[in-house]
Parts: sequence; structure tokens; C-alpha cells
Amino acid sequence: MNHSPGHELIDNLLADVPTDDEGWLGSIRWARLLPRLRTLPIADAGVAKQWRLLLDVLDEQGDLGMTRIDADAVRAWSRYFEGRQQLEWLLEQIFTEVSSTRAMCSPTRIALR
Repeated sequence: MNHSPGHELIDNLLADVPTDDEGWLGSIRWARLLPRLRTLPIADAGVAKQWRLLLDVLDEQGDLGMTRIDADAVRAWSRYFEGRQQLEWLLEQIFTEVSSTRAMCSPTRIALR
């Protein structure tokens, strides 16, 4: 089959994407395509630079969905329960201190001294 350069480009980008019997590609994550989009052969250096900048902006703004994961955020989330327990303990201690201080400084208590 004789393809135009645009069709060949799409065929190369999606070469390893599985298809069903009718050739339907279904969906693919941008994260999977982004590295290939970054290496597209663009003859004009200025256009190539603008293309890469566009991809950077789209990626940074989240327009391509999640293309990389923040491992530190995942680790922090995995400690959510432990962190919540510690925060509850701390707030309980502060509440107890503040409550006892307020009780000691109440006008009724001061008048009784």
C-alpha cells in the first residue's frame, strides 16, 4: 500500500500498539507516545525546536495526562495511616494542654484563689 509521509509517520509512532481484527487501535496513553513524538524527524530546525517546546508545555501543564509519576508522593501516600495517627496524637496533646491552661486561667478559678 502506498502511504503518504503523514501516514508513514503515524504507522511508525504506533508500530507496537496492538490492534483488533478490524484494525481499531483503541486508546493509548500519551506517556507512551511522548518519547516518540519528541524524536520525530523534523527537517526545519526552528520548527523542530518549537515542536519540542510545545510538547514540553503540554506535558508540564498536564494536557497529556500523567506522563511520569512522582515516586516521593507515592511513598508519602503509602505512609498516610502512620502520619494520620501521629497527627491525631499531636493534636490531642495540644488540645489537652490548651484545655488545662484555659481551665487554670478561667475567671471563676482565678476568683477562687
